[in-house]
Amino acid sequence: AAFVAVAYEITKFGFAYFMTQTAFYKTVYGTFAILPLMLIWIYITWWLTLAGAVIVANLPTIRQNRPPELASA
Repeated sequence: AAFVAVAYEITKFGFAYFMTQTAFYKTVYGTFAILPLMLIWIYITWWLTLAGAVIVANLPTIRQNRPPELASA
């Protein structure tokens, strides 16, 4: 969970830098520029959230140093 928290903070600063340093999205979208940026931010944060969930769900397996069990069909 700490890994994802650090990744989230780095991503937050990187995305803020991207928004302040690049203005091409304003010329393309005008006043609606916030909509695609908001969708990109939601996509990135959910990717990090799901990555954190996968890591936490696999922690018991990782700590026991055994391969994950496959579900039987």
